[in-house]
Order: sequence, then C-alpha cells, then structure tokens
Amino acid sequence: MQPHLQALLSLYKFFAPTLISVSLPARKKIYFKNSENLWKAALFAVRQRNQGPPPEPLKLMLGPGQVRPVKRKWNSYSVIP
Repeated sequence: MQPHLQALLSLYKFFAPTLISVSLPARKKIYFKNSENLWKAALFAVRQRNQGPPPEPLKLMLGPGQVRPVKRKWNSYSVIP
C-alpha cells in the first residue's frame, strides 16, 4: 500500500473507525512530520494578533466641524426669458 494512502486511511480510522474495514499496521508511523509546527505557528500568530494593543476607536468623520457643502448644478441660477 502506498504510504500517503495508508496515512489518510489511518486518519480516517482514528476519527471514524466504523467507516474503515482495512486492517492497518499497529505501529505508529509519523506520516506528516512538520504539519504540527505549522499549526503551532499559525495559532501563535492569531494569539499575538488578538492579544495585541487594542486599536484606537474610530472617530466619527461627520460632525459639527466637518459639514459637507451642498452641491448644486452650475446652471441652477440661470433664468429662462
């Protein structure tokens, strides 16, 4: 049996033993060696991002000091004779 297929079958057998009827070797072999380190690094990055300094609150852009002027058409003042 190919090693990558055996690794996937062993994972399936661990999480859903009723679905796999193939007998796999009893010895524990590490198929995915560095996957745990990648997950640890990703979890550490998320923790650092979540525990970092809180961002400054967003200030309201529209207030009494910043009122936008009303836009008018350039020809709104012309009078038709």
